[in-house]
Amino acid sequence: KTVDMVSFSEGIIKSTPGYDRIRNLPSFVHLESSYGPGKMVHKTVDMITDIGSLIVMHSDPKILAEDVAIIRSLEKSNAMFEYETGDTPTLIKKHLSLEDDFVALERKLSDAMQPSMYLERKLSIPREPRDMYM
Repeated sequence: KTVDMVSFSEGIIKSTPGYDRIRNLPSFVHLESSYGPGKMVHKTVDMITDIGSLIVMHSDPKILAEDVAIIRSLEKSNAMFEYETGDTPTLIKKHLSLEDDFVALERKLSDAMQPSMYLERKLSIPREPRDMYM
């Protein structure tokens, strides 16, 4: 069974005690997540913003159901992550600033890899219709 995990809280992750608890479940097979210490997690609002997925499997359906209930309980009680403490708005603002810097750098790299599109935007060069070369 595949379980998509969600977060009902947000902040900068200090540790992942929920993941440790999940790895010790009798039905645990595999956990896939890109969230760990130092990462910013936001509340889950759709499949794209889930915090990861895991595979659980057991021959006893009762154990499987109990383990999924434990996972959902960890999510609802916000026990999946321990968050950084301190001035949370400042920490989040600093983290978001770093994310913004990364996005800006990513855009510059994208523009560098597509010089014609970059020039079109910067110099307002009109694009020729695609069928012109056919």
